Amino acid sequence: MNGDIRRKINNFFNNYQAIEIPKNKIIIRPDDTIKNIYFIKSGNIRQFIFTENGEEISLNIFKNPAFFPIMITLVDKKNRFYFEALTKSEIIAAPLDDVNKWLKSNPDVLMDLAKRFALAIDGLLLKIEGQMYKNLDNKIASILLFLENKFREKKDKRKQIVLEITHQEIANWIGVQRETVSRKLELFKSNGLIEIKKNKIILLNPQKLKEIQR
Repeated sequence: MNGDIRRKINNFFNNYQAIEIPKNKIIIRPDDTIKNIYFIKSGNIRQFIFTENGEEISLNIFKNPAFFPIMITLVDKKNRFYFEALTKSEIIAAPLDDVNKWLKSNPDVLMDLAKRFALAIDGLLLKIEGQMYKNLDNKIASILLFLENKFREKKDKRKQIVLEITHQEIANWIGVQRETVSRKLELFKSNGLIEIKKNKIILLNPQKLKEIQR
């Protein structure tokens, strides 16, 4: 995203009041009437669904300067998703009608939004492909690298990527049991690929993870 578009987004949403959202709070539920579009000032918002079997599946993570659930409203579809604060977050709620008028008068922002949506779709297709054809090592390496791209600005003193995520949350991404993920992560740890701390995973060797991902 270029600087001009980022400034336009910030200038528009700064006309509305920011609110703090605690971690794990649900912001939008399925079948909620969408009256507002939410701009993320800080933090991370997770989009997920429950299957008919009650299995929780994570679909995407949004961070600044994203705003959601704009794509659902643009196609005038009923919302089927949950949106939850993955971390403590600060968001701004702008009325849907105001956002639609603003987008119509700023086609460059709309085009940027379409490009980012296309990238999200590509990522989702890669995830589906991975679920179909990859083994568990591939799947876990893939999701760690996907999250690295999302959170790459979060580094420790050694300049290594720190992922604030639990074993259960990884299990939700790839559709397996938490215990299965924990065993594999311990194996990754013993091989020097990651370091595990409470609710955090530190990537020690992203290059090796990329080799496992293939």
